[in-house]
Amino acid sequence: MKKREIIFWGGTMQAVTLRELLPEDIELVAVFDNNRELPSPFPDVPIFYGEEGFEAWLSARPQRETLYFAVAIGSALGYDRCQIGTFLQQHGLLPYSIIADSAIISPTARIGAGVQILPGVVIDARVEIGDYALLNLSVTVAHACKIARGVHLAPGVTMAGMSVIEDYVTLYTGVHVSPRVRVGARSVVGIGSTVLRDIPAGVLAYGMPAVAQKKLF
Repeated sequence: MKKREIIFWGGTMQAVTLRELLPEDIELVAVFDNNRELPSPFPDVPIFYGEEGFEAWLSARPQRETLYFAVAIGSALGYDRCQIGTFLQQHGLLPYSIIADSAIISPTARIGAGVQILPGVVIDARVEIGDYALLNLSVTVAHACKIARGVHLAPGVTMAGMSVIEDYVTLYTGVHVSPRVRVGARSVVGIGSTVLRDIPAGVLAYGMPAVAQKKLF
């Protein structure tokens, strides 16, 4: 069986996690990263550096069928994931959503491009997930929630029904989001916090209940 080919942008442990979730018919052929001191996380896959390294690798590549990519960057770097995704799409690559077999996803959920859904995730009915969102281990998202592009939900985050998480937000480990609340774009909510009411855009918030502590943007 001829395998499809994929590259990763990002050479840290997120890449290791994602490779283990790839189906057998997809082969990882290269890793790229902006950190020139970072070795490849895989002995059988070469690493290249920066946009110039990518463009040189791509220009030397024999003409082949479709090439896929995943942006293997976690943490509060959702904006970067989206920017890198746009760069790779402009070069003709296609975003590949990596979804663990153990994830439970409602057939009425809508999943964007380049999404990463790790083991133990549960996604309820009519949930919307934007491009390049990352749902980490054991995240639970209840009915009709909206998760925008570049969002990162860290391990153990729970979202009650009809809540909204705007672009590039990070909810760190164990955050609980109450029903019908909104977290504004680019905000970060600290570990173990409980979000009982709306969080404005561009702030660091934490606590029980979570409140804005300082402006980030």
